[in-house]
Amino acid sequence: KDSAHVEIMRIGTYNPEWGGISEKEIIDTMKSGKILIPQIEVLPTDVVANPDTPPELEIRFDMPHGPDFNDITAPLPVNWQLRFVHNQLFKHFYNPSRFCPGPFHSTIVRKAEFRSMQHKEAYFSMCEAVLKKWRLHGPRPLNAHPT
Repeated sequence: KDSAHVEIMRIGTYNPEWGGISEKEIIDTMKSGKILIPQIEVLPTDVVANPDTPPELEIRFDMPHGPDFNDITAPLPVNWQLRFVHNQLFKHFYNPSRFCPGPFHSTIVRKAEFRSMQHKEAYFSMCEAVLKKWRLHGPRPLNAHPT
């Protein structure tokens, strides 16, 4: 069985003696309410081939700009919830092995190879058309029931 996920923070190891965080500490913290988790609504922003050889294809969830601190009525930028949760986790869990594995993304294909440059261009053109449709609908909740 496979799954899709977006890593918000990688803890490294569950062994505190090796610079990690114990599983119990993570569970206790998440149950305590110290980490605020809003309803997460995301909008895919791009599909890219990462620099690996052969590359992985990733769907990205970038936050295109920061919040407008001068106008409190301005809407928050898309995908702000991912950065909000990420910042809290980084502030709370201060351990040597923590890190963020690059921009928020989900790998959709590993070791992608295309038969030709035209096939590659056609694939990414199709991805851009799908992203354009998603943008028209706006951010979607992760826990929504299909309609």
